Amino acid sequence: MKNKIKNLIIFPISLGILAFLYFILIEWLPLQPYGYKYVGVLPVLLGLLVCAILIVVSIISLLLCFNRSTRKVSLLIFISSISIIVFSVLGFKLRENVRIWEFKHLSKRSIPLINAINLYKKKENKLPNKLSNLIPNYITKLPNTGMAAYPKYNYSIRKNGDELNGNDWILSVDCPRGVLNWDVFFYLSNQKYPKRAFGGTIVKVENWAYVHE
Repeated sequence: MKNKIKNLIIFPISLGILAFLYFILIEWLPLQPYGYKYVGVLPVLLGLLVCAILIVVSIISLLLCFNRSTRKVSLLIFISSISIIVFSVLGFKLRENVRIWEFKHLSKRSIPLINAINLYKKKENKLPNKLSNLIPNYITKLPNTGMAAYPKYNYSIRKNGDELNGNDWILSVDCPRGVLNWDVFFYLSNQKYPKRAFGGTIVKVENWAYVHE
């Protein structure tokens, strides 16, 4: 009897944890140095499709629980389906926290590059036209972001009164989450951030800002 109860608890929870990890990993892996480079909505939609199918499966299996001959298997399928759905929803909701957490680490990794730009401006009395101008006196080599999916920094100078809220240069990382998405993670020289930029709402992340397009 105890073994049966364990099977009804351990197996469904194990499946639920795997579903939770799926949603976390598809968000986390592209943001690692050696993660996969693809970022899109397809993995998320696949997970949500499985959950939609499991809702139907859970309803059918619940009805079959009233049949004595299929009760044991149906009950296990029902509990497993519910476990996967619940853990998937939890993972889906927490994936945004995982993303912001990783971009918070990126903001800290970018400090040497920002310091190099500021030092160049102070000593040369002008801004570098491009990041490669920093080599070799201010930085030994151009860093990448440390994110497999978004490896490149973008740098631009605001000229001729085109400053954005008093900021004369911008460092940014394009971080789209799909074909029709243009999320941006960016740093403004004076850290004076507007409420909206790049066509989206801004979320402050350390001294940077993330734009949800």
